[in-house]
Amino acid sequence: MKKRIKRLLVLTGVCIYLTGCTGNNKTTERLVEETVADSSTTTSEESAADSSTTTSYETYANRYSVDNKVFISKETDFYANMELATVDTVIAVENEDESPEAVRKIWDERIKNVADNIKSGNVSKETQEKLDEVLIAWEKYDEEIILLDKGLYGTNGIVPGSMYKDMLTDHVMTEYEMIGGAFLSWEYELLGANSMKLNVLSEGSDLSNVHWSDFSDKSVVMEYDSDFEAMLGEYDPESADTEDYYSFSKELCSQLDEKTDSELGYEQYVDDYYTLICSMANLEKSISDDETAEYIKTIRMKVLFLKLLNAKFLMNIGQDNYGAILEDKIKAQLSRDLTDCKTDISYSEIDCGNDGKKEILATVSYDHDGVYHEVFCVLSQDYRLEFSIDSAGTDEVAIDEKGMVETSRNVQANVRNYEFGYLDCEGNYNFKYGKNYYLTASAFEKLEGIDESWNDVQIEEYYFTEDDSSKEYKYCIFKLYENFEKVDDEVLYDPTGKYCKAFNDAGLELISLKEIEEKINV
Repeated sequence: MKKRIKRLLVLTGVCIYLTGCTGNNKTTERLVEETVADSSTTTSEESAADSSTTTSYETYANRYSVDNKVFISKETDFYANMELATVDTVIAVENEDESPEAVRKIWDERIKNVADNIKSGNVSKETQEKLDEVLIAWEKYDEEIILLDKGLYGTNGIVPGSMYKDMLTDHVMTEYEMIGGAFLSWEYELLGANSMKLNVLSEGSDLSNVHWSDFSDKSVVMEYDSDFEAMLGEYDPESADTEDYYSFSKELCSQLDEKTDSELGYEQYVDDYYTLICSMANLEKSISDDETAEYIKTIRMKVLFLKLLNAKFLMNIGQDNYGAILEDKIKAQLSRDLTDCKTDISYSEIDCGNDGKKEILATVSYDHDGVYHEVFCVLSQDYRLEFSIDSAGTDEVAIDEKGMVETSRNVQANVRNYEFGYLDCEGNYNFKYGKNYYLTASAFEKLEGIDESWNDVQIEEYYFTEDDSSKEYKYCIFKLYENFEKVDDEVLYDPTGKYCKAFNDAGLELISLKEIEEKINV
């Protein structure tokens, strides 16, 4: 593990070397290993970096160097700190619950600590007041980030597709990284160092899967392809300024509201974000120059515009193509050729095995040879068919949001069969129990001596194995209230009464409703 940490440190130095940055390079293995080892505050201590270091590892110079142009700092030390801060956050999130809320918690704590450090430093009253304005705007916007992103891409989000919900943590990470990075940049420029306490980065940290792309249009959207690029080109982004992107974003809010009938408050979200970036620019103008601050302000407004435009793009893709894509994939995996059948497919998300990973439940309805069918298909996130069941004729099937499966069918007059099971996280069906429900006692042919006194008695025959050759049945009897609620009448279970005697004489095991419920709920 220590070797992986050292590779990260060498990589940081190489990033600086490749981008041609000069100045105080404290991104040496010794300095950062000290930072990593004790999770302590980064100091302004200088040490000579070996600029001739080379490595075959892939580097992403623009994300953590002055060339990314999304932070005001021009110092290489800041970008080394920024990389460590972000890697530390990734590991902390993976150790927690890999949720957007975990990202928010970590960066919020870091932003608060940085702000407190700036205020306690030797900065002017004007700077402190401008920082307070940023914090007020940030606190309001911070409440909205997770809410809006979940409204767009969450479990019940307006953009279809489980893959986007699973990408949400990384998506939110970029938002917090850019804003949190701005705070770190101000701290470095105002105080000359970052008071950055690392939470989990240590010599034992596994960095094998940590890779970064540049801060770019592609890094702040869910999906970027030629079609989205064409949609983006309609807005002429090359010549747009902050106010243009603000106007574009407000326009997109109106379009999103029309498509979703949502009450998420998109326009308020845009206004609050605009207030935040304006207050950030005011502070940065007092630290850097106006031109740099205004440029970064435009970049920040563009980030929100891209996010909203991409949501609109993905919504359109979902409405236009999502069903068609899934329909083709489903039909290709079913045993019956549905080429000439008129089909209707509806979709919902379920969680088989309660593992937090959503599956797609597709219900395919069609007529075949005059018989109406419903095929219930459960597909993984990569659209692989994991389970399917065909409901035809009198059969009925229901699959709930937890992957519980219920089937029913008529087996003879006044007798209906029900079977219950569940789908595990691998998509495998697991039988739980079945029962035959006799609407009238006279339909139950295993007993002798049934007369009119049995007319209001209901009989259920339970079994707990799917194999017909090894089924053992248990029986319960009851009456019904007018609202069809079962009545556990003690008279029915009187050991000396005729009902118990009839079952005993037939060698059938009679158990109470309470006992059967206990067996079902094991």
